[in-house]
Amino acid sequence: MISAENFIQDTGKKNIYKLFSALGTVNSIFIPGCAETAAADRAAARIRQIQSLMSLFEPQSEVFKINSRSGEGFIRVGNDTIGLIKKAKRFSQITNGAFDITVGPLSSLWRAAIKRERLPCGDEIDAAAGLCGHNNIHIDGHFIALGKKGSSVDLGGIAKGYAADEVIRILKTGGIREALVNLGGNVAALGGPWTIGIQDPFRKTGHYLGTVELFDETAVTSGSNERYFEKGGRRYHHIIDTRTGYPANTGLASVTAIGDCSADMDALSTAAFVLGAEEGSGLLKKYGAEGVFVLDDRSVYVTQGLRKRFRFARRSGTKERL
Repeated sequence: MISAENFIQDTGKKNIYKLFSALGTVNSIFIPGCAETAAADRAAARIRQIQSLMSLFEPQSEVFKINSRSGEGFIRVGNDTIGLIKKAKRFSQITNGAFDITVGPLSSLWRAAIKRERLPCGDEIDAAAGLCGHNNIHIDGHFIALGKKGSSVDLGGIAKGYAADEVIRILKTGGIREALVNLGGNVAALGGPWTIGIQDPFRKTGHYLGTVELFDETAVTSGSNERYFEKGGRRYHHIIDTRTGYPANTGLASVTAIGDCSADMDALSTAAFVLGAEEGSGLLKKYGAEGVFVLDDRSVYVTQGLRKRFRFARRSGTKERL
């Protein structure tokens, strides 16, 4: 979770601050020194359009239709859905499944487990894991199919990033030079520098372990602190490793990825969390991204290119390990 609202300063001019719900979260678009709302309105409408295409739960969405016809052949989808699924499949391949949009069966299983605070049985996990894997996605032009009945795609790990990129594109097209977009913790900055806060994964929402400056960049965090339960000294959360069938358990509490493309950072932050600090930081470096890794022992690792822009908050309780 990343928040920017507490760090927005009053410019002394008319500002636009648009707050609305979509993609299962609360979103905001802040444009300083501007009184014309047309670009922000178009951006919000675009986010709602993306939701209508990619929702897991709305029957009219293209993703819902893909999943409901799993194992039954191809269906045609539009440019947004096919483009994002292609990108997501590519990240699944390059991360060897650490990021995997076919996580749907496991996500559903663990979502229910977290709600009940009760572990699924081994047979349930094995059955759900057997339906996952990017090789199960078949693409032919604008047609897509899932090869196994009961399998499903879940774009929750990349759709907000894609939406944030679209908002920035629309604002630029509308002549906006400075803005800060926050889609439920996926933060994208136009212009800057903008100072944003990075959530401390060991404290309640709104408590920050540090701040970082963004300039024409995006920051996305994946963490174990939002949806989870604890049993036997282990935290069972919503970030699932499809290779094991279980929530990732690599010694990390959160990963924040910072770079140019929000969709890419969305996928990379998830993959880095699943891979662990050492392999995850290598993955970010490979794609020109920077990162903040918070470990289970409360130590914090900040990648080399980010250290001059990152500041620890006072009394954060974390231990600096640069």
